[in-house]
Amino acid sequence: MGLHELQKDVLDKAETQSAVVLSEARQEAKEILAKAKLEASALAKQSEEKALAEASALKAEHLASARLEARSFESNARNKVVDEVFVELKNEFKDFASTKEYEKFFSKLVSNARKDLGQDGVILANKKDQAMAKKLGKTGEVLDSIGGVIIASSDGRIRVNSSFEALLEEKSESLKQAIFEELFSPKTTKSSKKKKELKK
Repeated sequence: MGLHELQKDVLDKAETQSAVVLSEARQEAKEILAKAKLEASALAKQSEEKALAEASALKAEHLASARLEARSFESNARNKVVDEVFVELKNEFKDFASTKEYEKFFSKLVSNARKDLGQDGVILANKKDQAMAKKLGKTGEVLDSIGGVIIASSDGRIRVNSSFEALLEEKSESLKQAIFEELFSPKTTKSSKKKKELKK
């Protein structure tokens, strides 16, 4: 075999080997690319699922926060209305102190307070009620009050407070609860009660 033929044979083998290596490399590249695409797709899906879960959790958190804020706002609004009605109730007591019925009520407050005190005691009333108080017994200091009375023992150590402010304060929680229920509790009308009875 001559030199020329030897060179040709080496080149042919090199080309054949090169073609095989190149084919294997292309095949390996295809496999790597296919695997990378699968991994990228799985990663993208995983990322999307994670993002959706986070978005859902964030949405739920914002929704819960918004609901809580709405409930707080509603509760504050209701309490404000109840407080305003309570102030109106106080004004009604003030108006009542200017009626004819008030004198009898005032006398009854004095009588009940004296029973609780166990003695006559000194009558403390506001400036407007001083004339009524004097008719019922010994009077003392003038109260800064919308109405009602305080009966004090002669030494001033024991007091029975039946002023309108004290009566309202004592009953404020139950009055506010009653106002709240009247304004905001669902009401069952007589007609709906009758309908329920008829259905039975």
